Amino acid sequence: MTESDMGGKRFASRGLVHMLIHDEEMKSYKSAAEVVSGAVDVFAMCGRDIAAKVAEVEKDRSVVSALALQRSMEEAQAEIRADEAWQQEVIKNLPKQDDEDGLTGPLREAFAKSKKARQVLLQQVNETYEKYFNK
Repeated sequence: MTESDMGGKRFASRGLVHMLIHDEEMKSYKSAAEVVSGAVDVFAMCGRDIAAKVAEVEKDRSVVSALALQRSMEEAQAEIRADEAWQQEVIKNLPKQDDEDGLTGPLREAFAKSKKARQVLLQQVNETYEKYFNK
């Protein structure tokens, strides 16, 4: 999947989450949580891509494979930063009354799982960078 495909899907998903939180006729924190939970899969996909690129680097030690690994790591970092910023923005702008009434629980739980997946990917990126690019 290209970076522009990911960006378009991210934009659509985030727009849907916004509607599911703020549109009174569509309001469903459970549905918003289901959309947010897709981020876990995105982070896992990024991690698998990095692992595949590492295998290529180990196999042929070429500049081309090293550049492909570097690009995958940069894309993963961009995805991590964008998701974290968006998550903070959504949480900051949750309707206060819904939060007080406990309605936002499913969404907050989905964000917590997404955060853990983000942290796992960030650790993989950092360890890969240390091993292959910080020499």
